[in-house]
Amino acid sequence: MAEGAMRHRAVWPKEVPLDLGLPQTSIWYNLEVSATRYPEKPQAGPFFANLGAFLMGLTYGLPGIRLGPGEPHEWACRPVVLPEGWRSIEIERAWVRMQPARIVARHGAERAAIELSGQRRRRAA
Repeated sequence: MAEGAMRHRAVWPKEVPLDLGLPQTSIWYNLEVSATRYPEKPQAGPFFANLGAFLMGLTYGLPGIRLGPGEPHEWACRPVVLPEGWRSIEIERAWVRMQPARIVARHGAERAAIELSGQRRRRAA
């Protein structure tokens, strides 16, 4: 396996498996079963229904951001590890506690930066 493809293991949570098993059925089969069981509902599967959650997982998970009761600049809890070939994740407009914010996570940085609108910009280490 390529060296860059394994760099996430250094920060991977110990309680989370590194490998996921392959599904035993296809998405097309799952959609067909769902339509048969629930004909009154729109056809949707986990991927279609949870696309927003998938993107949110990437947005917070790859930069190591854990939302919590503390101050937003404390939410970045580990070094940023991005997939091979990615340099950064930059979100120009996020909403944090009803305020516009910017999120910048550069691969290899000590922490991601969460900048609330009106705050002085703080660079990630």
